[in-house]
Amino acid sequence: MHGLGSTFDQNWRRPGWVDVLVSEGVIPRPVRLPGHGGAPVDGSAADAVLAAAGDEPTAAAGFSAGAVAVLAAAAREPHRFTRLAVLGVGDRVLDPAPGRATALAAALRGPAEPEDIGHRTFWRMIAGNGNDRHEVASYLESAPRGVPEDGLRQITCPVLVVIGDRDTAMPAQGLVDALPDARLVVLRGVDHFATVSALAAMDAVTRFLASR
Repeated sequence: MHGLGSTFDQNWRRPGWVDVLVSEGVIPRPVRLPGHGGAPVDGSAADAVLAAAGDEPTAAAGFSAGAVAVLAAAAREPHRFTRLAVLGVGDRVLDPAPGRATALAAALRGPAEPEDIGHRTFWRMIAGNGNDRHEVASYLESAPRGVPEDGLRQITCPVLVVIGDRDTAMPAQGLVDALPDARLVVLRGVDHFATVSALAAMDAVTRFLASR
């Protein structure tokens, strides 16, 4: 699952993930966050992950908001997953700050590009990917902010947590510790948005998902 304001193509296809995964025998199933690319705003991101997972236990990967959705889905129905790779998330999954999402949603509903550079980055990314910023704002206002620790402890399959050392979502050790079977990969010199284009991330996740 892609990140907030993004698409499957931007996060996974264009950087080369799809080609590499297919070469390793892993067939990706695209999943959309609610309010992105025409997906219903009132849908649940975790429900979208579970629907895409199908009837047989499968592996799942998500970046940023998509990673939170993957963890939420696995916490609800852990038997549906064999492996999880979550990128660009850290300890805030355990204790999210609701004010961040509220402020970004308000900025996206404004009449002009926001002055805040972080909000402006999302504004432009949303527009560049053909998403509707008002629908993305609606998703932000209704989406779960994180996953409780007791939910994370229900996830018994192996989990790979990948995050850049310059990512504002750092640290991530608390998230790793809350998961029964998790491993942390820290990408040197990588910020949040560069995570999915980092070759080290692609290598680590591909090897992990292709493991039997």
